[in-house]
Amino acid sequence: MLLMVPVVIWTTLLFLRDDSKVPDPTGIEFDRRYSVDTCGIVRLSSIPVIKASWVYGFDYQAVEVFGLRDFLNEFSMLPEQSTFVDLGAGKGRAILMASMLPFRQVIGVELTEQLTSIARLNLEKISTRYQLAQECSVVHADAAEFEFPSGPLVIFLYNPFDYSIMEKVIENLLTAGRHDSRRALVIYFRPELRQMWEIVPQFRLLKSTERYCVFDYIS
Repeated sequence: MLLMVPVVIWTTLLFLRDDSKVPDPTGIEFDRRYSVDTCGIVRLSSIPVIKASWVYGFDYQAVEVFGLRDFLNEFSMLPEQSTFVDLGAGKGRAILMASMLPFRQVIGVELTEQLTSIARLNLEKISTRYQLAQECSVVHADAAEFEFPSGPLVIFLYNPFDYSIMEKVIENLLTAGRHDSRRALVIYFRPELRQMWEIVPQFRLLKSTERYCVFDYIS
């Protein structure tokens, strides 16, 4: 794992691995390139889940490969100072992309044991050769019960669950902000519940497209 990389080398590595510049709507080329398994649709109803909150989750489908580095640059978020949190990580494509940037920490939160195991295996395959993040992990947990770590956050969502869980996630983030001042950048793909964020005064909409919206939160 690389912890210290000169700026010139780091920039070159990222340029060589900038998958967002190559059309790959299904992620097949991403999986082939890094020898991982993030493609496909997994029906949540087909996976054994102990927690009752599974009924509020949606089926797994990986987000398209996108330029996470571009988001951070556009909204002036420094990965070296931030923790990346993917709520509803599934097989982990988003956290794999995040692991290739020098985040202080990358955390995937996944409700199902099966997908948690797949995401962890994918991270292991990436870590030796491509990981720039200082620390990466996937926790088997309910997003509604997840306690956000201190410091600046990049929170990623790909339409992972319905109103009941999203409400608790927003409440948890606001609660964490009251105890620890920080900035959080919320990147929300397929934002079917975007209005839940828009009606909360603490969240400021920075950008909105048909594919995603981005919110800023400063506590």
